[in-house]
Amino acid sequence: PELQRVAIDAIYSLGIAKVCIAAVDDPARKRVAGRAYVSRVDLDDFVVDIHARDLREASFVGHRFRAPLSEVQAKYKGKVKDVAESEDQPINEQGDERLSAMGRGPVQTDTDEFEPMLDLWEVYLPRYNVIVILLGDDVGGAHSQQDHRGVKPLEVIKWVGPPCGPYHYLALGTVPSNAMPKAPIMDLVDLHNVTNHLYRKLIRQGERQKEQILVAGSATEDA
Repeated sequence: PELQRVAIDAIYSLGIAKVCIAAVDDPARKRVAGRAYVSRVDLDDFVVDIHARDLREASFVGHRFRAPLSEVQAKYKGKVKDVAESEDQPINEQGDERLSAMGRGPVQTDTDEFEPMLDLWEVYLPRYNVIVILLGDDVGGAHSQQDHRGVKPLEVIKWVGPPCGPYHYLALGTVPSNAMPKAPIMDLVDLHNVTNHLYRKLIRQGERQKEQILVAGSATEDA
């Protein structure tokens, strides 16, 4: 199922899969400690070096994930003792609406979830061959004025795996000197809009269609 979702993502934009070793057992997501697993990364949660002209040349790449606050506090103890839960916001750090918000209906102020959750970021640094775990509040937006030099990661993990790192990409069309690909659906959007527009006009025309017979009602059969 994960690879199927990655393939579907590639039709619309970019398919991203993360392959690594599970640190702990997670029956809910069918992960066994010490075994490799693959996980789809949503484009909404993906972050990459914007200066890279190829995804393999990025100086950093990572993704946002949400974890139960109680589990994060238990794992990192004093490091997140006084951290408040993170609301599942319908917009990202740049102020754009997340794709996942489309299925929720109108944007609402009530963002309560089943249990308190926390935003974390997992970032791979290929030059140093490490993965760092950061608090979502420490990352900030793209235009944040925060000085990130003083930010301390929750954890620094030595990457054990192939040189390409944990992230793998499925792109069905490339753009010269641009890391982000061109997906097939992008060529079909205009055709889709034109087809919908013409169908709507035909439907409205059919609804307006009337029979105009230029004889008296009693002579309809003779006419």
